[in-house]
Amino acid sequence: MFTSGRKPMSLLNSYFDGYGTYTFANGDRYEGDLKGGVVEGLGVFTFDDGYHLKGRFRNNHFVGNSSDLRG
Repeated sequence: MFTSGRKPMSLLNSYFDGYGTYTFANGDRYEGDLKGGVVEGLGVFTFDDGYHLKGRFRNNHFVGNSSDLRG
């Protein structure tokens, strides 16, 4: 499920592009920037147990320094 956030969301070549929230089937959630359907830019990835990573993502991977937080 994907919902649009603060910036307009577009469907670019059948992929989400912009800012929004994506909830995965297992309960994990990503809120932040996507580019061409790929997690790219600033965002927060929250695991279903409440642990989350806040910072920069590149090509679906967390990079750089993190605010690794629980709950």
